[in-house]
Parts: sequence; C-alpha cells; structure tokens
Amino acid sequence: MNDSDSKTFTISTKVKKTDYSHSSFMSLYLASASSGQAFRVYKDIDIKDLNIEGYESKEGRMVMMEFRPNHSELPFLETEFWADLVEDPLNRTLSIQLSNDRNADNAPYMVKLKFRSKGNVNFNIEPSPFASAKEWNKWYSILSKIRGLDYRRTYILGKDKSRLVTSACPNLDNTLSTFEGEFLKKLSILEDKIGNPIIPPTEISQELLDSVIEINEKWEHIDDAEREKEIQQLEKDLNIPMTTLISVQLKNQETDLNRMMIIQHLGWIKYSSFGLKFDDFEKRKEWDKIIKNQSAISYVVNARTFTPEDFFNQLSSLRQEGEYNILSMVNKLLKINSEELPPIKTNIEVKLQEPIGSVQEIQVTIQQADDDYNKMEKLLFEEKYVQAIPFLEKIGANKETLAYAYAINHQYDEAIELADKIIAQDVSTVAHMTKGLAYVGKGEYHSAFDAYQLGIHICRYKWYPIAKENLESFVLSNNTQMTKELQNIIELLDKEREPMNPKEKCYCGSKRRFKKCHGKVR
Repeated sequence: MNDSDSKTFTISTKVKKTDYSHSSFMSLYLASASSGQAFRVYKDIDIKDLNIEGYESKEGRMVMMEFRPNHSELPFLETEFWADLVEDPLNRTLSIQLSNDRNADNAPYMVKLKFRSKGNVNFNIEPSPFASAKEWNKWYSILSKIRGLDYRRTYILGKDKSRLVTSACPNLDNTLSTFEGEFLKKLSILEDKIGNPIIPPTEISQELLDSVIEINEKWEHIDDAEREKEIQQLEKDLNIPMTTLISVQLKNQETDLNRMMIIQHLGWIKYSSFGLKFDDFEKRKEWDKIIKNQSAISYVVNARTFTPEDFFNQLSSLRQEGEYNILSMVNKLLKINSEELPPIKTNIEVKLQEPIGSVQEIQVTIQQADDDYNKMEKLLFEEKYVQAIPFLEKIGANKETLAYAYAINHQYDEAIELADKIIAQDVSTVAHMTKGLAYVGKGEYHSAFDAYQLGIHICRYKWYPIAKENLESFVLSNNTQMTKELQNIIELLDKEREPMNPKEKCYCGSKRRFKKCHGKVR
C-alpha cells in the first residue's frame, strides 16, 4: 500500500516510565500505515482529531484502541517488471528498483507484482535468463534473509526511485535448497576468478558441484591454457538450453512505468514456421540467411477489435491458459468476425532480437493507435488519394498507394523514384503500372510503354482491369491528347495475362530467358 493512502492523526499520550515513548508509539503507527497491518494499544489516551471541524479535544479513558491504515481501493492488477535488488544492511531494508528498460540483459531480476483490493500487494522475484552466477547467488542470499525475517521493510521503487509500495518483510512459500545455494556460491566464486559472467544451469547435480569445487581448488596451480580448457568443459557440462524470453509492454504515454508481461519457454521460435515465400531470388536468399542466423527482424500490425488494455489483458488470459507462442497469440487476437472493418484501435510492434548466448528476446509493444491510420483509411476508401498523401507519408505504409497518389497529383518524379524503390524490393509489384502512369503524365510515352509492358509480364498481383481504368481516368481528367503511342499503351492493358515464366524467352525478342533479360532482378 502507498504511504499516501493512510489517514493522519495528531496523537498525544500520557506515559509513565514503563509506557511506550511518544516516538516509539508513532513508529508503531507509521509501521502500520506503511505495511498495511493494524496494531492495538491498551492505554489511557487523549485524542485531538484534526479532521473534526473546530479542533475539539476528545478525552476519555479507553481500554483499547486499534489503528489501521485507510486501505486504498486499488483494483486488481497484475504486472511484471525488470528490476535490480538493493540492500541497506544498516537500516535492514530491501529495495526493489523497477526498470522500464526493454533490454532484459540490463536488469538481472524479474519482479511479478499483484495489486489486490484493500491495498494488499504480492510480489515474486526471479533471476532473468541473463543473470550471472553472482546475481543468482545474491538472489539466493536475499531470499534466505527474507525467510529469516531479516528485513524490517521492503520498498518497491519506481523509475525515479520514488517509493511506489512500502511493505513489511514478506513471507515466502519456498526458497532454494541449501545444496542449490552452495552451488551458486561456488559458481560465483569461480566467476570472479574468470572475470566473465557464468549463466547457471536449470538443473544442478552433485557432479556439477564437485566439478566447480575442483576447478576453484586448482585454479591457482594451473596455467592459462589449462584454465581455458577447464572452463570450456564446464560450459559444456552446464548445458544451458536455448530459451525464448518474451516481454510484452502495455505502453502508456502518461507514465514512465508501464504494465509488462514476461514469458519464458525453452527453444527459439523458428522463422521457417512463418511460411513466408518470395518470388524474388535475392529476397529469398536474404530470408534464408535470416532463418539460418536467427537474425533480428521486426514488424508492426494494427488491431481493430480490442483497445490496448483489452489486447494486453487478452494476451494475459491466453498465457494463463497455457499458450506461450507470442506470434500465434497476437495473430489469434487480430481476427475480425465482421464484414465491415471497425476503426483501428491498437498498434502492436513485434521485435525479434538477435540471440545473446542461448537466449533470444522478443519485445512486443502494445499502444494506442494513431488516429491518422483511420483518417487515412477513410480517405482511401473514398478514393481521395491526393488528400491521403500526408497520412501515407507519415505512416509509411501502403507505399504502392503513395506512389500512385504522387502520380495523379502530378508529382511524377517522386512517383517514379518511389516506384523504383518498391520494384527493387519486390520485382513483381504493381508499382510498374504506377511508374508507367507517371511517364504518361510527363509525356514520355516510350518509357511509359516499357514500364507497362514489363508490368503485365512480371506482376503477380491483380492489375487487370485496374491499370487500364486508372490510365483512362487520368487521361480524361487531365485532358491529355490521345496519340497513337498512348493508344498503344491502352491496348496493351486491354487484355489480362499470366506472369511470364522466368525460364521463357523474353517478350522483347532477345532470345534470352526472361529472368536473364527484362525479368532480371536489378
């Protein structure tokens, strides 16, 4: 419970030598207010209540008084954070410093908080997969002290080190065994000798403990080559499994500390399971390299059914039901069971980081979608492409549409430049048609014919009859004089055709294969 939730009294006491001192009495009260616990006093007490109008003194003999904090009405809330642990041995306090840093390797511990009604707070502390042996050993030591009630107070500190929660020393359901604690202690000693962090294993055996003890004992008596050999063998014996670490953050611009959900599971998510296919050879080659190296990738999707908080809560429910593949969980929530698309409510960004050691981290950010998405969609639905240009430029999506908007807005060079960039990324794009339209606008009909001709032979997306309709509409709205060259272009687009097989002879008559001629990736 927060200190600010307690009710304030001015208290005076009549004491004898054997009674509580005033300062001790206040300490008891403050302890009650901060820990959420009540206490009772059996004394004669005078009370002056500042909350009563007129500052009237209430006197009387009381056998017993009970003091308890005014509990807050916080709704149930469950969240998780990266954190660090700070001890103050002099004052016998433990501070849990919460971090909003999305990089898990910068914070060695995970804290799971549950805020319940009446100000009750439960929390659990676990080392992160990046925690070293020393950090694990520190965690074990702190758990042991908590179990022994060695801390008078436990503080949970926000990003600015302000106290979010003040609690008495919490109870523990369980802690590590003495055997596990001994292993962590010996491993942390070895870590100091090596000078590099060691990640403890998930399973500890007597053989592993004996091995670590043996290396520690002979460390000073062996040379560097032998030390390196011993460490390499130990790393094999530790057998740290590949792990995926997922952090889902509900981002709120109004606060520094945002709700998080942390999921861990064995193994990495296989990129090959995405089912992505590329016609472009270079793109396919690049994707195969990404799969092989498990390289960093990211993507953004928008949700229409749920608000950010609802989306986060739905993911939390799926996790409680036993699901852990975050990509499948997100896709499940994106499905819409209506023909008419509702407005976009939520923006979801997924970043798959390059693995560090045996751990691959996936960061998911859930936040309020920019309403410009919906403004853009409305304009595009109404086919007001020119008015949509500022939104298309800002959001960076629908580049093919932006190139088309440039063309009909007489920004021909911008349209051609963007179309070329799109074609470089996807040679089978409809941007060939937009490029042809822009050249028509410039009056360069030969270049326009070439662009359209390549488009109808290589484009794997639906272009017929849209390309012809767009061209005819453009000619009409701009009062473009019909010439034989322009008529040839319209006739070129008058018939639907399948994309050319890359192994076929090129349409230009060069007798070379299409993929080696006009269909060559540039």
